[in-house]
Amino acid sequence: MKEVLKNIVTAHKDFVFRSDLYEIKFMNHDDSSEIIKGWNENFCVTYVHSGNLLFDLFRHNYNLHTGCILLDKPQCDFKILPTIGQCTIIRFNAQFYQTILQNAKDKNVFFLTNNNLLSLSLKSNPALDYLHYQIFENRHTVHQLEMDVLVIEFLNRVFEIISNNPNQINYINDAVKKYQLPVVEMAKEYMYRHLTEDISLNQVATHACISPFHFSRIFKQLTSYSPNQYLLNMRMANSKFLLKNTELSIGEVAHLSGFKTPEYFATSFKQKFDKNPSDYRKAFLVK
Repeated sequence: MKEVLKNIVTAHKDFVFRSDLYEIKFMNHDDSSEIIKGWNENFCVTYVHSGNLLFDLFRHNYNLHTGCILLDKPQCDFKILPTIGQCTIIRFNAQFYQTILQNAKDKNVFFLTNNNLLSLSLKSNPALDYLHYQIFENRHTVHQLEMDVLVIEFLNRVFEIISNNPNQINYINDAVKKYQLPVVEMAKEYMYRHLTEDISLNQVATHACISPFHFSRIFKQLTSYSPNQYLLNMRMANSKFLLKNTELSIGEVAHLSGFKTPEYFATSFKQKFDKNPSDYRKAFLVK
């Protein structure tokens, strides 16, 4: 098979959102015969949200699927091998990268403080998935400052995963990639889009075209969360974001995060974060 190459390093049209701190590229790699090659001068965080993508960075191969994250340091050549999938790439400029390095020393982000580590793959969690959905869904409508808040929050959650001993990405075979990954992708998106609603396991499974029994097993196998745990964690991520970045009342935050009553929300929030919502908000106001 003839090798088809595409260089994307200087293709400005590939970047759909620009800031003075970073650029965001949403890449749809839909040609299983194409190899994308390039040189990366910046620190990048890549989030795979569908399909299966094969990356070659610093002579390391990464086989990534939905919910996987790839970090790579500046000054590297890369390849995206023939595969089909979609990913979001956030490329930070050199000046902001120096700020990131300084903060990494205070947060125990070993990847950034270890000069021998040049790239790293991670497994996402519901909070990070939620933030990615927010970035992706609002890319054409959000204001600059709002996107800056989302991206920095996303980056902080990535560093949190690194600092808390990141989960290893499990190898999955071709059958799982073909038949089970699409189920998880559809279910995640359905839960995000219906975050405020009282949805059932059967509704999510039906949307993903699978029986509820098989769905629960497959979902937990690929995400490490039961569907209920995943949805609850996404709702908690939404509530934390609203508490930190809006002046909405606790009752409004509860409603917009899918909780039936403010009391149930407050109880669930305290169980998860060891603080009630009001105290959590006050802690950020003090800062």
